[in-house]
Amino acid sequence: MKYTDPSGKIWEDINGNVISDHSNIKVYIFYDSNSFSKQSFAMYKSAVKKYGEGSVALSKVTTEKEFASDWGAMGGNDIREVNLNYHGSNQALHLDYKKKQYVTATGNGYINSQTQSDKIEALNVQDLPIPVGDISHAQLNINSCKSNSTSQKPLLGNGKTLMRTFADTFYFQTVRGTSVGVSYDRFLLTPHPKYLSSEGWFKNWEYIGIPTGSHILRKTKMVDFLYYKTGGMK
Repeated sequence: MKYTDPSGKIWEDINGNVISDHSNIKVYIFYDSNSFSKQSFAMYKSAVKKYGEGSVALSKVTTEKEFASDWGAMGGNDIREVNLNYHGSNQALHLDYKKKQYVTATGNGYINSQTQSDKIEALNVQDLPIPVGDISHAQLNINSCKSNSTSQKPLLGNGKTLMRTFADTFYFQTVRGTSVGVSYDRFLLTPHPKYLSSEGWFKNWEYIGIPTGSHILRKTKMVDFLYYKTGGMK
C-alpha cells in the first residue's frame, strides 16, 4: 500500500463540517469540486432523503495521497453506496489531470498511455488501502466516462478496465460503470451513461456483482462475479 491514513480528516458534510464519527454513514461521495460540485451536492441531498440526516459524507479530494487517505477512512458499519464523481477513461480516474493526479487500473503505476515517452505515474487501484468500514453490501458507482470500455484505449498493464479492477480488488456487493460516456441530467443533476449513434441516444449502465451472501466463497474463488447490463439506475 502506497498511502495509509486512518484518521480520515477530509470527510465532510454538505456544510463543510468535518465528520469524525462514521458509524452511521451509508453513502460516501468523492468528487472533483472544479467539475462536479453541483452534481455531488444534489446526490448528497438525494441520499439524505433516502437514508436520513447524518448518513452521507463528502470528500472533494483531488490528489492521490488524499484520495487514498479518505478511501481507507470510509468507516460506516453498513455502507450502501460509494460514488466517484470525476472525469476518467477506461483505465484511469482523473483526480486532477492538470496536476497529473490519477488513480490507475494498470497495476504498473502509470496511466494508460500510447507511448513510453508520455508515461505519467499514478496511484494503482491495487495499492489503495482496504476501507475500515463494511463495504460488503455497498455498490461502487464509477460516474466517469468509459470506465468499462475495452476499446477506448488499449488495455495496458493488467489488461483490465477501471471498473473490473475495482471489482477484483475490493469486496463491494456490486460495481457500476459503463463502456460509454457519462453526462448529468440538466435538471436532476443525476449521472446517466449515454452516447449518440446513427440510431439515436443509448444508455447502458454495466454492473459487476457478487451474489448475495457469497463473499466468503468469492474469496476462495468458488463463486465468480455476475456481469450484466441494464438501462437506467439500479
